[in-house]
Amino acid sequence: MDGATNLRCRSHGVLDETFQVTFRMPRADLCVGVMRDRMDRSNTGATDIALTARHADDGTTLVSFDAG
Repeated sequence: MDGATNLRCRSHGVLDETFQVTFRMPRADLCVGVMRDRMDRSNTGATDIALTARHADDGTTLVSFDAG
């Protein structure tokens, strides 16, 4: 991801794996789109997704993404 700094990724679990990603982006470069097909009944992929964006006074945004 161009412009991203302080990237940190973690994954936990074996059967029920979760992922946590945090990074900082220039606010002007940040465009986030999350879409979920509620009609998809497959049992693959994440069942829970959380996205948080916290703007800082220095013009950057701290992004946290959790999926499990």
